[in-house]
Amino acid sequence: MKSYDDHVVSFSGQRVGTQGHIELYTTFDEGEASKTTKIRYLVIYVNTSYNILLGWQSINRLRALISTPHLAMKFLSVSGNIVTVHVDQKLAQELVEVLWAYRCTSQISTQETPHNLTYDVKAMITVEVGEPSHKRQLFDLSLNQESLSVRLDLLNELRDNSKIHETAYKLQAAKWYNNKVRSRSFQKGDLVWRMLSEVRKTDEKFSFILESPFLIQDVTAEGAYHLK
Repeated sequence: MKSYDDHVVSFSGQRVGTQGHIELYTTFDEGEASKTTKIRYLVIYVNTSYNILLGWQSINRLRALISTPHLAMKFLSVSGNIVTVHVDQKLAQELVEVLWAYRCTSQISTQETPHNLTYDVKAMITVEVGEPSHKRQLFDLSLNQESLSVRLDLLNELRDNSKIHETAYKLQAAKWYNNKVRSRSFQKGDLVWRMLSEVRKTDEKFSFILESPFLIQDVTAEGAYHLK
């Protein structure tokens, strides 16, 4: 994996740092209808339901056509035939409902729903739309428009309050974590042991979990150490 200094923008508009990029040969479909092309992937740590996302450059290199309503993709195979790749319709529908339920659920950190923070509108999940409820029976379109206008004026205040809740939640989580951490500092020239990485560990019960002593060559301002 090679380094990549730029960032990407998530669906929520936040800037997400990248761990690097890697080029892999990706095969679409199976058998004689398959087609393999080299694609560069950006590696990021983000909470999402997708394993990979293909950009338009990769789609154009594949010479594929995307149909969002039909959840399908067509491209020309090596043999010259048109190949159609379909998505599981049932699974895709369930995913949409799950994502919509998440956006309409209050979060612990902000005490608000993501949908409300984005559009300043409280939405109902799919189950509430299909079932009769007291909220739907008393719904008045004219009063709803008036309420939306009032809430639009208070949108900045709502986001500020959510930011305060989020900061307090992060401080609480950091306090809980720091209570279990025993901090220790080292000086230049000290000898230290280093934990073995997961790759170097063995399955033996009484195997060493530490590597041979390393000499601290330099100490950075962020509390990191350069070992020799």
